[in-house]
Amino acid sequence: MISFLLAFFSFVLVLICFFLVLVVLMQKPSASSGVGASMGAGAVESAFGAQGQSVLSRATLYAITAFFVLAFALYLGMLKRGYGKHTRLQELPKLEGLATPRTAVNPPAPSAEAVSEQESDFP
Repeated sequence: MISFLLAFFSFVLVLICFFLVLVVLMQKPSASSGVGASMGAGAVESAFGAQGQSVLSRATLYAITAFFVLAFALYLGMLKRGYGKHTRLQELPKLEGLATPRTAVNPPAPSAEAVSEQESDFP
């Protein structure tokens, strides 16, 4: 039963996301430019009348509130279901007997004779 509710409310959350995107795009931009103007922001005034912006502002506020409440409820539902208990990292075998890191040993400096022999090889 809980998996059905999680799936249903996940679908509702996706619908709220689409509604929220549409409501934000329908709002009139401050400089009468941008994506809102290209998507027909003037149609809002003809559809909702003079109170169109306040209707869209309230719809945005309600949609954002519903989004956050539903997202948090889905998170709690996933915890109740047990998705957060077992991860693949906990299933990995434990490594025992790990070697301790060794310090780097500096090689001895070449002697003066070896340096002079190397220089003589070059013309």
